[in-house]
Amino acid sequence: VPVSTILDYHQFPLWNPYHCGGSPLLAHPQSSFLSPTVLFSLIFGVVKGVKLEIMLMSVIGLYGAYLVSRFFGAGLIPSIIASFVFMFNSMFSLSITEGMLNFLTVPYIPWVFYFYLKSFSDLRFCLLSGVFSTLIFLGGGVQVLIITFTFLAIYSVFSIVSRKSSIIRTGKVIGLLLLITLSLGAIKVIPSLEFTNQYPRIVEDYSGYSL
Repeated sequence: VPVSTILDYHQFPLWNPYHCGGSPLLAHPQSSFLSPTVLFSLIFGVVKGVKLEIMLMSVIGLYGAYLVSRFFGAGLIPSIIASFVFMFNSMFSLSITEGMLNFLTVPYIPWVFYFYLKSFSDLRFCLLSGVFSTLIFLGGGVQVLIITFTFLAIYSVFSIVSRKSSIIRTGKVIGLLLLITLSLGAIKVIPSLEFTNQYPRIVEDYSGYSL
């Protein structure tokens, strides 16, 4: 729908007229057309574009998981194995196969975590961590982002308790990361908050991907 709206009607995709008689597109938390990778679909068509996006995101996820492993002192071979386990496990591959393309934001998770870790030595890395967390949200991975931030919060608590980091430094890193994410993603964050506030989604049957 976003590709057709842009290429055929030369409009910004604010609205999806084909879903339930019409529904918000920009304001929908799982909309993904603001992701930079949508350029593949705009240039090569949706089917080829999505395939290229899957290939690119696989490489991004592999390298990100590799860097996290190396950060914690793992050797070359263990880091390569860890990256393949993370990127090509059934949770990711089967979700993509079923068409849940918002899971294409999963490869950004290790990058958020990697630059979060490096932010404790240099706060400037918070910007890069915030950029990747924003890409998760713009790519429609709202549940992926919530789970990622929940993990960061738990990890931060354990880091403070084990005295690997101070509560002040941790607070600065987390606060700056959230501020950067909300600022960079404001074009979608604000409409999404308004939309979900007016029309909250009541879910009784939670999926296996919920917290």
